[in-house]
Amino acid sequence: GEQRLIENRKVTGNGDTAHHARDFLHCVKSRQACHCDIETGHRSTTATLIANIALQRGMVLEWDAQRERFRNNAAANRLLGCDYRTPYRLPKV
Repeated sequence: GEQRLIENRKVTGNGDTAHHARDFLHCVKSRQACHCDIETGHRSTTATLIANIALQRGMVLEWDAQRERFRNNAAANRLLGCDYRTPYRLPKV
């Protein structure tokens, strides 16, 4: 088959998250549901985060959606998290 290349393009847009932050703070105070629930937010950002890690590693990565880990690259799995300030930490799973 014919190999298709993805061309890099520079795009501009508004990356401002102020509306999301304001909605979240309002919901904490009012106990109402957020416009974007946590599951929808998580699922809608997963693909782009995976793509950024694949681009950074420069390779095709196999994603295990059930475990939310890469099947074929331990170094890529280390990029899925971040270091938190003390005393905050994620629970061990």
